[in-house]
Amino acid sequence: MNRDRPPQRPQSSYALVLLLATAATLVVVALTGDRSAPAPTPGEELDAAAAAELALELTPEVASRIAQMRGLEFEEVPLPRVITGERLSEIAEDDFRERVGDPVEALAADTAIARIVGLLEPGADLLGLVEGTGDFAAAVWDTREQRLYVVAEAAAGGPATLELFLAHELVHALEDQAFGLPEPDPDAEDDATLAERALIEGTATALMDEYATRYIDPLALGSEALGLDPGTEGLPDFAVEQLEWTYFDGAEFVERLYELGGGWDLIDNALESRPPESSEQILHPLSYVRDEGPHQVAIRSGGELRAGGWERADTGALGELATRQLLALGVDDAEAERAAEGWGGDRYELWTRGVDPIDCEGSCREDQVLVIRWRWDTPADAAEFRRAARTYVEEGLGGEPAGDGVSALGDGWVEIAAEPGSTSLTFAPSRELARTG
Repeated sequence: MNRDRPPQRPQSSYALVLLLATAATLVVVALTGDRSAPAPTPGEELDAAAAAELALELTPEVASRIAQMRGLEFEEVPLPRVITGERLSEIAEDDFRERVGDPVEALAADTAIARIVGLLEPGADLLGLVEGTGDFAAAVWDTREQRLYVVAEAAAGGPATLELFLAHELVHALEDQAFGLPEPDPDAEDDATLAERALIEGTATALMDEYATRYIDPLALGSEALGLDPGTEGLPDFAVEQLEWTYFDGAEFVERLYELGGGWDLIDNALESRPPESSEQILHPLSYVRDEGPHQVAIRSGGELRAGGWERADTGALGELATRQLLALGVDDAEAERAAEGWGGDRYELWTRGVDPIDCEGSCREDQVLVIRWRWDTPADAAEFRRAARTYVEEGLGGEPAGDGVSALGDGWVEIAAEPGSTSLTFAPSRELARTG
């Protein structure tokens, strides 16, 4: 990539973000294949041994090109290790357990919250994201072990896709050596961590696409990509959407910073010392450039809930992206996007009494309290969100209005409460508890 040419884009919780961070370029290749072109003759398929040999052969040249395009130098070019998808799943699960413990326990609060707001079906869970890493990952740069893995089954698709996988992951390796790519921080806000992943995946996606434009036969790449399975079947739609978002909206964010800064300086600074703080900054790059971070938001009902014997099980920030996803359960995508755009900050808290999130059943609304409070940029933004939120509750969750902003959900209650510049949604087992938010 030339310094005077910007890269071109192709036509929730710590535990959840950590899982999304493990995903690799198989999803990207499957989504960017040109399905409008006539299908060419399929490219050469590779067995595991041939993939390993070709990966070792390609890496030095691909690394040299990536370094030139990025304007950085490798301290050491990593040699790829070709492994099975099953082995990658084992590595990913071991790494996950080392960082956050047992997956069932680590994901319990996230699962409960996603069920309560309707992003997960009652009884569904997020364990497929842990167990299926080898199914939807094509290649991975391991920042902890400083190792480059290529999945044999994905690499067997053909030499063009293998080269593209290497290009993407070598960007990660190069930037890791130059800046030290961050490990997900359990003390950071989940939305902030997701935004940081979008920055990291965005640079790799933008450069990968530019690399493909310069060096890879588009017919061969399109042919091989059409035969790939992104491996996301059975995964929650909202998690797949967030995964795709880190790549594509991340790439748009990087392209915009490149344009505004006239080169890589803004991006280098973001990677080195000032990562984006929220999905809002990824979606609206000028808010990042102006350093417009999210407002602090406090949940006021905590004292009352604690006095009633409830204990806080989890807290965090949804962010603009997840707010949009939540609203889209009840309104069309364009309206959800508009209603979420005035996001100025948020805070959620999950409270439990007697039944821990790991043991909740169905929608989890019968034994958990979830309070979400948003701040908005303007009164008009707050009003637009309230309208969309009412439709979300009624159309997306099947709520029956019961007066005073409260709706019955069949397995619980929810209240939409408005104050100047802020809005709260409180999900609870009883009407009285719903009104504590």
